[in-house]
Amino acid sequence: MQGNVDQEDSDLLIRPKRKFRDLFQRGIEAEPLAAINLLCTACLVISTIIYTAFAGCQWHEMKTGSSDTHALAIASRDQANAAGQQASSMGNLAQQALDQARATNELARQAKRSADAALDTSRAALLRATSSKQMAGTSDASLKVSKDALKLEERAWLGVTGITLSRYQPGKTIEGSATYFNSGKTPAVKVTTDIEILIDMPNKVPTFPYDWMLDWKGHQPVTPNSSQWLKRELPRLLLTEQIKDELNRHYRLIWVYGVLRYEDIFGETHRTEFCGYSVGIDSITENVQLAFCPDHNQTD
Repeated sequence: MQGNVDQEDSDLLIRPKRKFRDLFQRGIEAEPLAAINLLCTACLVISTIIYTAFAGCQWHEMKTGSSDTHALAIASRDQANAAGQQASSMGNLAQQALDQARATNELARQAKRSADAALDTSRAALLRATSSKQMAGTSDASLKVSKDALKLEERAWLGVTGITLSRYQPGKTIEGSATYFNSGKTPAVKVTTDIEILIDMPNKVPTFPYDWMLDWKGHQPVTPNSSQWLKRELPRLLLTEQIKDELNRHYRLIWVYGVLRYEDIFGETHRTEFCGYSVGIDSITENVQLAFCPDHNQTD
């Protein structure tokens, strides 16, 4: 039953095709030109329909594409606007940074000018201080010179004016003495002295041990324009005739030397050295004047 139905349906589909074919064949046989014209018209209609469908598809795609392009253009425009705004913001930031850099540069210039001005002020102050110091140094030097000149003028000056053999007798010990005088304007105080006697060969100048003198004697202050004297005997050495003859013949010499130490009224310590020697002694027995040595007679 089902097979019969399918056969009938198939026949229904085949019949129109056969009828159209038969009709087309009879038309061609009857009027060939009209049949060809009809065929061309059918082809034209079919191609027009196909072209119209294709154009509609193309239009639909173009419309869809244009919508997408418009959306892309809008998105691009928005992105461009955003980029422009960002660029504008960056430009503003760059301008602000440039302005800040200029302001910082101006501050640096002002600071440099201030530093230069401070340096100039410091140099000027240093020059003034140096000048003041030099003036003060000159004043101090002048004051010191004045003080030194005053001290030299007003201080005590002790000098030895004579050296003698105060005792020169055979059979007795030899005694030497020295007289010292204050030629200054003020007293000499804390006066201490030491004096020594030495007999030696004339061709040998002894080395006087001033710094090793130990027998210091204290004396009263010496007032200006006044004299004092000190003496010393040569212990355990008697003046025999033989020694006296050798002294007279210059085979031997007697040396008397010593040191004076004192202070002036300014509290400064001074020192005077003295030295004398015999130059031929005959019959004189006391107060024999000695000649001053070429050296070792000095004062400070």
